[in-house]
Amino acid sequence: MMIPSFEYFQLDHKEIKSYKAIASLTSKDSLYIYSLHYPGLPRQLSIFFNNSFPYEIEKWEESSFSSSGDTLGLKTIATKIKRIQTNYWAQSSNKDKLIRSSIGL
Repeated sequence: MMIPSFEYFQLDHKEIKSYKAIASLTSKDSLYIYSLHYPGLPRQLSIFFNNSFPYEIEKWEESSFSSSGDTLGLKTIATKIKRIQTNYWAQSSNKDKLIRSSIGL
């Protein structure tokens, strides 16, 4: 049993509760892929991360399915564009917009 993200509940107007989840961990090339499938929800989430420390997330994918299990064609993919090491919490005000735009945010 697992609780999906609260953003999912808010956007899809679902009841906030735990749902049955099937989790799997596979590897491909230099990445691990952690996948969550919720049989009671039209949702599958896959997180792709490096297989060595510090296990940085490289991308994630989320797919929606119909009640029959067919894909609805709704797929969100987020891929890391750029990485910088900086003191983020000291640079999170509006005057620091240039720093965020330099990494594609």
